[in-house]
Amino acid sequence: MMQRQVIAKNAAAGYKTALKIEQQATEKQVLV
Repeated sequence: MMQRQVIAKNAAAGYKTALKIEQQATEKQVLV
């Protein structure tokens, strides 16, 4: 049970990080 929660948290954190990177990439493309 605990392991599943840790995996879920890691997945959520990875997803948020991916979204941030995607936003930054989009902003850079717009600037260029």
